[in-house]
Amino acid sequence: FGSGFAAPFFIVRHQLLKK
Repeated sequence: FGSGFAAPFFIVRHQLLKK
């Protein structure tokens, strides 16, 4: 797996959790 694919996913999940 590449880091470029997990980077955006983690950010979105973190933003959703913070919201």
